[in-house]
Amino acid sequence: LPRIVPKGGRVIANKFIPEGVTVSVPTYSILRDEKVFTGATEYNPDRWLTEDAEEKKRMLGNHIPFSTGPRACIGRDISYFEQAVVIATIVHLFD
Repeated sequence: LPRIVPKGGRVIANKFIPEGVTVSVPTYSILRDEKVFTGATEYNPDRWLTEDAEEKKRMLGNHIPFSTGPRACIGRDISYFEQAVVIATIVHLFD
């Protein structure tokens, strides 16, 4: 979600941002950054099974589909719960 920099400005990522400027985290772009996720535009759930601790740390640190902090998506936990229910249902119905 976009935010407006408060009075006096702020330093974000070692750069001064003046007050009144609208800032936002480019989540879509981050999740498709080849420097963070190898083959970012390819469907590859196995990327999360890597044994490389540094790579996994980098990916987890940049995986913020629900945002982060006190203003993160309030539906995040509901989404995780629904995902678990769907996966459990698929496994249960699998013949």
